[in-house]
Amino acid sequence: MDVKQMSSPAPEDWYGKLYFFLHKVLKKFLGRLKDLRVSFDIYNVDAKELPLILKQGIYSRIEVANISDAYYLGIRNTLGLLSPLLQLPQQNPHATLITTFINAVKEVAKIENSDDHCGDSEHITKCLPLQLSSLLSPSSPDMTRMWDARDSVADVDKHFDRYMVCHKFEQISVNLKVEMKEVHTIVEKWPTRLKLRLGEKGDKEEFIMLLGSSFIGTERHVEWRRAE
Repeated sequence: MDVKQMSSPAPEDWYGKLYFFLHKVLKKFLGRLKDLRVSFDIYNVDAKELPLILKQGIYSRIEVANISDAYYLGIRNTLGLLSPLLQLPQQNPHATLITTFINAVKEVAKIENSDDHCGDSEHITKCLPLQLSSLLSPSSPDMTRMWDARDSVADVDKHFDRYMVCHKFEQISVNLKVEMKEVHTIVEKWPTRLKLRLGEKGDKEEFIMLLGSSFIGTERHVEWRRAE
């Protein structure tokens, strides 16, 4: 279910659609919660200390947010510390650890000083209602919006492939006996990336919605499983 698919007497009332969408999701969640026995164990510790507290090999799902980014724990440390907590494939072939990379694309583009990071300027100018005269001022609102929009039209696959090579994902997989899932079964690889191509119906609306959100379009999930 998508917010855009929610029926509403006012088609452009996005807050109204969001309200009914969340109401439906939460109602469904609470209905299921009544039939489940749920408990929460909360540990106010550094993630690096969790392997000292938690039992290894018993978890079917682990989500680590973006501590796997290079400026935090990094992918090697994250997998080295937390992948042993995951169930073995013999016990549960669906057991998955999910890492998120928010800074990877920008990191590679910055290191390589790549023009690719600027994205497709034509795409941006066709989707954004810009005043050409305002682009002459570096501090103008239009220039700021165009600058922010670069990430959403960049070749993120190319940058992330370079990131994986730079940070030796393949070698890490061998050393730690884990493997990336080629086909994701839980989350999209690029959940916030533009889905529509330039010229397709709704492309401008999708572009504007992404630019106005808290996402940048370069968020990348990677699903992992233990290989032993």
